[in-house]
Amino acid sequence: MGLFKKKGETLTIDVPGMHCANCERRVKVILESVPGVSSVKPDAASRSVVVGLDATKPANEQTLRDELAAGGYPPE
Repeated sequence: MGLFKKKGETLTIDVPGMHCANCERRVKVILESVPGVSSVKPDAASRSVVVGLDATKPANEQTLRDELAAGGYPPE
């Protein structure tokens, strides 16, 4: 797949449909609503988002993928 890259307590997700500041805000809102997410740093320029994971109970990668897709930003 190559879309998810774990590094420490973060996860980087490629989001090809994120093109602008409005997209960044929407992706942030979507992912902040997922239990186990501690921070969200979207970057439209690189079309990726860095997700900080809760150290005690991190979010599931598939859940993040599903939520992004449901919100209109499938990580392809």
